[in-house]
Amino acid sequence: TLVYSNSSATAYTGSSTANSAVGFNGDDAVALYKISSSSFVDVFGRIGDDPGSAWSAGGNSTANKTLVRNSNITGGVTASPTGTGPTAFTTLATEWSQSNQDDVSNLGTHTYGTSNGNIIPTGITYSWPAPAAISGISGLASGTNETTIGGTLTNSTNAAIQVTYVVTPTSGSCDGAAFNVTVTVNPTPVVVDQTAAVCTGVAFSVAPANGSGNIVPAGTTYDWSAPSAITGISGLSSGTAETTIGGTLSNSTSAPIDVVYSVTPTSGSCVGSAFNVTVTVNPTPVISDQTVTSCSGSTFTVAPVDGNNSDVVPSNTTYSWSAPAAVTGITGLASGTNEANFSGNLTNTTNAAIDVTYTLTPTSGTCQGATFDVVVTVDPVPSVVAQTAAVCTGVAFSVAPANGSGNIVP
Repeated sequence: TLVYSNSSATAYTGSSTANSAVGFNGDDAVALYKISSSSFVDVFGRIGDDPGSAWSAGGNSTANKTLVRNSNITGGVTASPTGTGPTAFTTLATEWSQSNQDDVSNLGTHTYGTSNGNIIPTGITYSWPAPAAISGISGLASGTNETTIGGTLTNSTNAAIQVTYVVTPTSGSCDGAAFNVTVTVNPTPVVVDQTAAVCTGVAFSVAPANGSGNIVPAGTTYDWSAPSAITGISGLSSGTAETTIGGTLSNSTSAPIDVVYSVTPTSGSCVGSAFNVTVTVNPTPVISDQTVTSCSGSTFTVAPVDGNNSDVVPSNTTYSWSAPAAVTGITGLASGTNEANFSGNLTNTTNAAIDVTYTLTPTSGTCQGATFDVVVTVDPVPSVVAQTAAVCTGVAFSVAPANGSGNIVP
């Protein structure tokens, strides 16, 4: 750093070159001029302009103050400002820092560079070796005389990994000190197609887990649009930034229906490829109350039919029931478990019809429907023991069996 001082100056005691021409009172322009190219290297103030007592801008003044060029200014003002008056020195506010008069603390040395401490000459290039192998990272590569530091790294884990490059900057034949470039490689979610099975009207939730082909960073969220309309399905909806994929779907038919969601996973700013979630919505049996009439001692069967009375009866529906409470005059009461239909054999020991009520639970796969009643009317079957009669010849006889005494006479 060169220091020029007026021959009468006393504030600075360090090494300097005395020059009686250095006499600045705040309203004089100063310029560095390159003779070989007939051009200005730097201009302080406004050449040919009298600002009065001083130029001023942004709270800085050229009179009775000490001015130091900001360290982030890497090039001079190569043309004199075009304005006039005290505000013509437009870069005074942006390129200079002001302190009190006769502050000589910065004379003899000066910090030069950008605001972040970098010195970046035009045409600078960068070279670096490939970093040492890092578990979970691929794409590590070297670079030679590159204008930027770059590459493409792949993180195969579900957590962020830092990769450090040691880079040497070069300008012409001058190598700068090596510096580090630390690249944080955030994982991008990768989820294989998922499946779920649910009973109609029951909420489903799919939470992809890391592993088994999945890369699921902590905090991954999911977005999806509502699937297109599907006959027999209601409850289709979209989701935004959800932590799981879920919803509640209803199947009004008697057959399973697949609903496919296209889901996009996101972790931070990293958006993964869409994957499918196929939800099989299984029907749940819905059966209205039934009635059947049977003769005493005969087998009866009830097999609900899909569509009758708006019943929903999937093809694999089974039925379970408990034996009804004891009914006077009825024998044969029994339970049933996972039967393909409802059947039984009841005996009525009276001479009048008797109703027996069963409560059945229908099940299709894992989907259990609401209970329904089957009322069985058990009609009596006449039963008469041998009868005798005595009559005179030629006289009519009549036998009328009566109920009781071993007879069942409805």
